[in-house]
Amino acid sequence: MINAALLQSLFLRAVQAFQGGNLDLAAAECQRMLSIDRRNTAAMHILGSVAFRRGDHDTAVDLLGKVVRQDPARIQAVITLGEVQLALSRFSEAASNFRKAVSARPEDWVQFYNLGLALRGLGQLDEAAKVLERCRDLADADASSPWNALGDIYRSQGRLEEALACFEQALRIAPGFSMAQNNLGITLHALGRSVEAIAGLEKAIGMNPEDPELRYNLGCSLQETGQTRPAIEAYRQAIALRSDYAAAHWNLAHSLLRAGEFAEGWREYEWRWQTVQTADTYPQPFWTGDAAAGRTLLIWEEQGLGDTIQFIRFAPLLAKQGWKVVVVVQKALKRLLDGLPGVEIVARGEALPHFDVHAPMLSLPHLLGVTADAVPAPAPYLAADPARIALWRDWLQSRPGLRVGLVWQGNPTAKVDKGRSIPLACLAPLAAIPHIRLISLQKNEGVEQLDGLPTGMTVETLGADFDAGPGAFLDSAAVMMNLDLVITSDTAIAHLAGALGRPVWVLLQAVPDWRWLDGRADCPWYPSMRLFHQTRAGDWDGLAQRVAGELSRFK
Repeated sequence: MINAALLQSLFLRAVQAFQGGNLDLAAAECQRMLSIDRRNTAAMHILGSVAFRRGDHDTAVDLLGKVVRQDPARIQAVITLGEVQLALSRFSEAASNFRKAVSARPEDWVQFYNLGLALRGLGQLDEAAKVLERCRDLADADASSPWNALGDIYRSQGRLEEALACFEQALRIAPGFSMAQNNLGITLHALGRSVEAIAGLEKAIGMNPEDPELRYNLGCSLQETGQTRPAIEAYRQAIALRSDYAAAHWNLAHSLLRAGEFAEGWREYEWRWQTVQTADTYPQPFWTGDAAAGRTLLIWEEQGLGDTIQFIRFAPLLAKQGWKVVVVVQKALKRLLDGLPGVEIVARGEALPHFDVHAPMLSLPHLLGVTADAVPAPAPYLAADPARIALWRDWLQSRPGLRVGLVWQGNPTAKVDKGRSIPLACLAPLAAIPHIRLISLQKNEGVEQLDGLPTGMTVETLGADFDAGPGAFLDSAAVMMNLDLVITSDTAIAHLAGALGRPVWVLLQAVPDWRWLDGRADCPWYPSMRLFHQTRAGDWDGLAQRVAGELSRFK
């Protein structure tokens, strides 16, 4: 017969020990309970809670799962199991348990909070917002975490002003709440209020100087405002606090490269595989930079069309070093890149020939030891099709004046396009220069702006058949060979013009992509390129006036 009185006594001692933080005694008393009654759910519940507090999540899930299966009405066990599942990022299971908890305890704001976090982990932001709004309404007046969590959801939904208000309220309740201060800084950054963001993040670091995420976010805001050196320092501090902080390494790479510190920058760039990119997988090993020895090297594209055009330059160089070189490129670029000396071009998805080692294309600068002062394989390293050049020559030469190719719009759905594209109407000062003939090289997105040009602005087009075939940029390359100048935003066209060795001016936002470096008017990647930077973020009108002044003197 089970001794109920003894079990009750052991249970009370176990609860007292657990609440007092004596986990060893609590566990011992529970084991004694289970020796008397091996199905005792109260003992398993406490043991599961002990395991959770000790960080033994697998044991906690096992024990608490048994409790919930045996006694589904034990809501506190359901809640604790949900908390463990939340810690393990098992969001679907956690959400299921917290739904039970809010049903059983509809006035308990903490359970709505937990459910909101689980739904956020599932990406169900709309429902998470509703749940956390209910949590906010139920919460105690001195509870700041519901405001912070709700602000985090709003920010993820793009509701930045509402998010900002939530973080400000969380900080009014708890002025030392470093996570809310961090989130406030991130939101200010997203709103373009970078100076305030930096001040907010520095304040958050003062609250919690050992948090690497705060240093990382500060680095992002500093870089956004063009403060490259302070950004480098912030990323280094984040890495000093967490050596495997992949995002900090990855952003540090961008800042180092922007500063022209290529040796360390390319090393740090290899952290991209632990962050935003997925590497191709092949049974053959990665190339480590050793000599060819008669082997075949497969190089594979990994980012955008412009990146492939920029970094394909190294393939012929490696062929000269004795490699048999095979390069996997985007299907659209195969025809443009065919014919590189010593290089076999294969479109993504086509069968691959034999190869011995492989390398991602943007690892080549690291493997080859490329520096900002000596970029190998100078342009031109691409060539346009002679027949197409001849085809366009007559049409273009019948247009008198200085022939200037124009591109203003990148892919608006691409994350990297933020701030890079130029409203075509802003470039009207270029059209006002006597003897200038603007010719559109724009394709796809952005061509609709040709229908709404300001009075007096004319931009000629090249017809519906221009670059309409299966290969990208074939006509663009041929047309460029018949132009006097190309003026473009930061798009793949800039790389194509540079790779062809054509005169090209690239119009850049105030803080451009790392590859253009800080404050450079020239470009180490393309000797024929000239760079024009905004002096104030978003001021394309001012930049266009400056470019127009230079264009009026162009020979």
